[in-house]
Amino acid sequence: MQVDPANMKGGGAAPTQVSHGLNLTLELKDPRQMPLLLAQLQIRSAQTREALNELHFVHFARFLPTRGNTALLVITEFDGPLEPYVMDFVIAIGDVFTLILSYVKGAEEVKSVKENPRAFWEFIQKNNSVVVVPGAMQWDDYPIYSAYAGRTVLDIVGRRTTLPPPITPARAVPIDFADVQGNILRGHRASLARHYALEIESAKAARTFLAEIVDGDGSALPRITTAEAWPASSRPAYFLNVGVTAAGLAALGVSEETRALFPAAFREGPAEAHRAAANGDTGASAPDHWELGSPKQPVHMLVSLYGDYTQEAEFDRRSAQLAACWEGGGWRLVHVQDVIGGDRGPVRPGRISEA
Repeated sequence: MQVDPANMKGGGAAPTQVSHGLNLTLELKDPRQMPLLLAQLQIRSAQTREALNELHFVHFARFLPTRGNTALLVITEFDGPLEPYVMDFVIAIGDVFTLILSYVKGAEEVKSVKENPRAFWEFIQKNNSVVVVPGAMQWDDYPIYSAYAGRTVLDIVGRRTTLPPPITPARAVPIDFADVQGNILRGHRASLARHYALEIESAKAARTFLAEIVDGDGSALPRITTAEAWPASSRPAYFLNVGVTAAGLAALGVSEETRALFPAAFREGPAEAHRAAANGDTGASAPDHWELGSPKQPVHMLVSLYGDYTQEAEFDRRSAQLAACWEGGGWRLVHVQDVIGGDRGPVRPGRISEA
């Protein structure tokens, strides 16, 4: 077999060919663990087979240990481009790949495949190729032979004639409404709102604030509004909700191990380069031009106070309590924005002020 030296990669599937191959070489941290890994894959074989049957575009797939148990090969043939196929793998058998990667060298950044699909995709790209000659030949997509080059799985076997077995829904878990913020499950329908964007300068001050608005008696500071129902005749005089960013959790002193349990989208934030690009935040809308949350001006916490025209005095009193808290030290008030209007009174112009 000869390879054109001018072609730095192994080649590519013919333009008319719909099927392509994935050939992952996953080097194990410890070859002695290969039997354990294969045993766990065998236990999950029914789950894997069922998931692949539902994808409709996989021609074949197999796990193959190398001689000496140094690596596990993941070999598949599928219809269409690689990235959508990998993302469907994330959804269908992400848990299986999370298990596999726990045994594999260089996969530490992925952690959970379903929670870190972008990191998993980058890992797949890196390990779906072999550098044969550094700087001269990289083998990753050499044309594969296909007896049905221009036909998909559905073209070959025909469309489904029976429905798949029903999926048993997950058991409902009772919700502790007193432990859920009100704006998540209930609409406040308020006519006044004031949003405080904050940067935490003192973790101690921030933790004291959070403890007061969660467990305090509501005299010194307003209390968090929970999702517990209130009687129609006694609508609360105000509503308070708090949001904390990933950077805010770090500023509060939350450990890196705990923060790693959150999804990658939350940890990275919308200003991260590839997420901003995927969301269309480029050019004039790029994160560097944002008023809030730009790389140069982080936001750690967003405190939102809501109220009604009929209780405007109470809204102003609670606003004054919050303002005094920011002035007490430990914070930098990044931005304040008022939103005025709604269906409980005439719409009035918004008042916007910046710290």
